[in-house]
Amino acid sequence: QLLARTGWAFVAVGPDDAIIGAAHGTPPPWIRCIDGAEAWAILQAIRRSMPGTVYRTDSESCVLSIEQGRTRSTAWHRPLARVFNLIHSAADDTPDGAVVWMPAHAKPGDVGQVPLSNGDMLTDEDVKWNDYADARAKLAVEAHRVPEHIRQRLAEHDTLVYDTALWLGIATHLAGEASGWADRDALAVKMPRAPRPE
Repeated sequence: QLLARTGWAFVAVGPDDAIIGAAHGTPPPWIRCIDGAEAWAILQAIRRSMPGTVYRTDSESCVLSIEQGRTRSTAWHRPLARVFNLIHSAADDTPDGAVVWMPAHAKPGDVGQVPLSNGDMLTDEDVKWNDYADARAKLAVEAHRVPEHIRQRLAEHDTLVYDTALWLGIATHLAGEASGWADRDALAVKMPRAPRPE
C-alpha cells in the first residue's frame, strides 16, 4: 500500500475502428485503489463524450455500482461514493445499459465465446482497445511511480522482517519442545526483593 500508484486511461473509437481520441493520467490523491482508478477513467470518458456513446470497461464492480443507481453507489459507507456521485452527475443523459462490462486480459480464444454484460459477444476490437487503454494507464503510473531503488530497499526490508519472524517462531517452538525444559521453573532461585525506601 505504501508503494501503490494508480493511473487511468480511456480510448475513444469511431465506427470505422479508428481512434477518435485517447487520454490518460493520474487520479486525485483521495483515490488509492484500482477500482477507484477505473471509476475515474469512466468519469473522464463520460465527461468528454457525446450523448449516445457506449462505454466498455473491464471493471465489473464499476458497472454494478453504476447500475445500482446513485442512492446505493453513493451511500455513506461506500468507499468510492465521491467518484460515483460525480459519475452519476456526468451521466445524466446517458441511457441505462450504456456502460458495459467486458472481461479483462482476454485472450484471442475468448473472442466470440465470452459474453459481455449486455449479452453481446466479445470481439477482436474489444480486446485490442482494452489492451490499448491498459497500456496507457500503465504509462500514467510510470509518471509517478516510486523509484526502483526505493522499491528494492522496501522489498529487502519486508524479506528481512519475514525471515526474522519466521526464525523467532521456529526458535520459540523448538525451545518449548526441548527435553528437560519443563523442570527449569522448579529449580529457579527466587531473587530477594530490594528493600522499599522508608
